[in-house]
Amino acid sequence: MTTATRDIISRLCTADRTSRLGNLKGGARDVKAHPFFEGIDWDELASHRKDGPIVPKLAFTGDTRYFDHYDPPSPTVERYTESMMEEYEDYFKDF
Repeated sequence: MTTATRDIISRLCTADRTSRLGNLKGGARDVKAHPFFEGIDWDELASHRKDGPIVPKLAFTGDTRYFDHYDPPSPTVERYTESMMEEYEDYFKDF
């Protein structure tokens, strides 16, 4: 792994969310500016004028073979409620 790869993984996986990349004052801009993404033109990517660095080969619309399969959630798992959305929505506003 490159130094930039190791660095972004460790900074995104920091347990203390007050110092986690993407959760600082710059938000998602900090993640996008990380050296791991050097050379990515985010405007071109967002406007679909350029493909991303990894373009999966899909056999059909809805092809999910590149995603992991998980067991269905347990009925005892707490559901994501309206009050939870209100509490946590700001954490994801840049994404």
